[in-house]
Amino acid sequence: MRAIIREKLAEGWTEEQIINYFVERYGEGVLLEPPRHGFGLLAWVGPAVGVLFGLGLIVAAVRVWGRPWPEAEPALDPDDEDRYAPELERAVKDV
Repeated sequence: MRAIIREKLAEGWTEEQIINYFVERYGEGVLLEPPRHGFGLLAWVGPAVGVLFGLGLIVAAVRVWGRPWPEAEPALDPDDEDRYAPELERAVKDV
């Protein structure tokens, strides 16, 4: 490419003409900066959207971590022990 650029400059081409030559021949991917329209717009907007999405995830995680944990409820109410005692004794005897 450098040789072609030197050759075109020697022929009197302007910088814009040389850039257009390479874009016509190789497509817009040859440019240092992608175009700010069409698919090239994704290269400009994508990183910003990714950063905002990541920050949103971090904020959501910090909010969840900052909440107090709910207290565990007792497995059995002490009053239930008397109610289920006969049934439990029968179950143990059957085993």
